[in-house]
Amino acid sequence: MGIYIEKTESSRFWMGVLNDLRAIGNILIVSVGGLIGFVDAIQAVLP
Repeated sequence: MGIYIEKTESSRFWMGVLNDLRAIGNILIVSVGGLIGFVDAIQAVLP
Protein backbone atom coordinates (compact mmCIF):
# COMPACT_ATOMS: atom_id res chain seq x y z
CA MET A 1 0.00 0.00 0.00
CA GLY A 2 1.08 3.55 -0.46
CA ILE A 3 0.14 7.14 -0.98
CA TYR A 4 -0.08 8.21 -4.61
CA ILE A 5 -0.13 11.85 -5.67
CA GLU A 6 -0.63 12.94 -9.26
CA LYS A 7 -1.70 16.26 -10.81
CA THR A 8 -4.28 14.57 -13.05
CA GLU A 9 -6.06 11.23 -13.09
CA SER A 10 -5.42 8.92 -16.01
CA SER A 11 -5.53 5.24 -16.91
CA ARG A 12 -1.73 5.12 -16.78
CA PHE A 13 -1.70 6.48 -13.22
CA TRP A 14 -4.32 4.00 -12.01
CA MET A 15 -2.55 1.10 -13.75
CA GLY A 16 0.55 1.89 -11.69
CA VAL A 17 -1.47 1.95 -8.48
CA LEU A 18 -3.21 -1.35 -9.30
CA ASN A 19 0.07 -3.04 -10.25
CA ASP A 20 1.57 -1.99 -6.91
CA LEU A 21 -1.45 -3.33 -5.02
CA ARG A 22 -1.44 -6.53 -7.05
CA ALA A 23 2.15 -7.19 -5.96
CA ILE A 24 0.92 -7.32 -2.36
CA GLY A 25 -1.83 -9.90 -3.00
CA ASN A 26 -5.15 -10.59 -4.68
CA ILE A 27 -7.55 -7.71 -5.21
CA LEU A 28 -11.02 -9.04 -4.48
CA ILE A 29 -13.23 -5.93 -4.52
CA VAL A 30 -12.80 -2.67 -6.42
CA SER A 31 -15.08 0.33 -5.90
CA VAL A 32 -15.19 2.90 -8.68
CA GLY A 33 -16.69 6.27 -7.80
CA GLY A 34 -16.31 8.28 -10.99
CA LEU A 35 -12.52 8.17 -11.04
CA ILE A 36 -11.25 9.07 -14.50
CA GLY A 37 -9.54 6.15 -16.25
CA PHE A 38 -9.98 3.75 -13.34
CA VAL A 39 -12.31 1.33 -15.13
CA ASP A 40 -9.92 1.12 -18.09
CA ALA A 41 -7.01 0.43 -15.74
CA ILE A 42 -8.93 -2.31 -13.93
CA GLN A 43 -9.75 -4.04 -17.20
CA ALA A 44 -6.10 -3.85 -18.31
CA VAL A 45 -4.46 -4.99 -15.07
CA LEU A 46 -6.90 -7.42 -13.49
CA PRO A 47 -7.95 -10.47 -15.49
